[in-house]
Amino acid sequence: MKQVLITGASGGLGYGLVQSLCENGHRVWAAVRKPESMKDLQSKYSSLLTVVKIDMTNSSDVDQAFAEIQSKLDSTKEFVLVNNAGIAVGSPVESLAIEEWRNLYEINLFGPIRLIQKFLPTIRKTKGRIVNVGSISGRISSPFLAPYSSSKFALRSLTDSLRREVSPLGVKVVLIEPGPTKTNIWSRSLEHGQELETKMTDDMRAVYGKQVQSLRKGVEKTARDAIGVEAVVECMVDAIENENPKFYYLVGKNICLMALVARFMPTRILDKMLMSGFRGIKD
Repeated sequence: MKQVLITGASGGLGYGLVQSLCENGHRVWAAVRKPESMKDLQSKYSSLLTVVKIDMTNSSDVDQAFAEIQSKLDSTKEFVLVNNAGIAVGSPVESLAIEEWRNLYEINLFGPIRLIQKFLPTIRKTKGRIVNVGSISGRISSPFLAPYSSSKFALRSLTDSLRREVSPLGVKVVLIEPGPTKTNIWSRSLEHGQELETKMTDDMRAVYGKQVQSLRKGVEKTARDAIGVEAVVECMVDAIENENPKFYYLVGKNICLMALVARFMPTRILDKMLMSGFRGIKD
């Protein structure tokens, strides 16, 4: 049995992972902003599952959750941190307010860092591991997804550096890199994108309006074609249970091919390929 803290556990990948780990007999702490969202699972797995409130932007939430978990922790068993919480924001770099950038980075990057710093002493003592959930967007930067992609590039870099720092201490660090997956991140992204579009100035709308419309249609199509959460959850479970997990888990339709393309295709050709879906963009 392992002891696992999972952020972003109220839906999608996090919710599926909580179910799978409890089914496998692990001790799980599910971190959510609204604890009432986990009532059904908490009732079903009452002996294994504890729900803790964590807003990724709130240090006091992290401190309180840490104290609660420490009071119930078995120091003889491995402790695992799964940084799964995240949001997606798409927008032209020029038009997105700096406050939006800060909020996204607070959740997608500084939140994981905050938890790593808090729990790493425990992870070291139990020879545990850290599983960060990134994205194929952490390898490929599409137009108008700079906010999301840049945060995932940063998380990938953080994961690589951290792995090289703590592997000599017996700590494993893993990165999950899914392609498009059927979670509520898409509907939330579309809703937020519409709000951001209404806040664009007339000048920005004249310059980027057609491309933003194309982005919305592309996101809608991607959401329809996305894979189910089961394949990604399976990789996450392996990253937690396997004594020798992979460094990277690339999962999804043609994701390994996309990663190879991003690495080896000439930049000029890759740029044209990624720009081809946006009307009004000229090379």
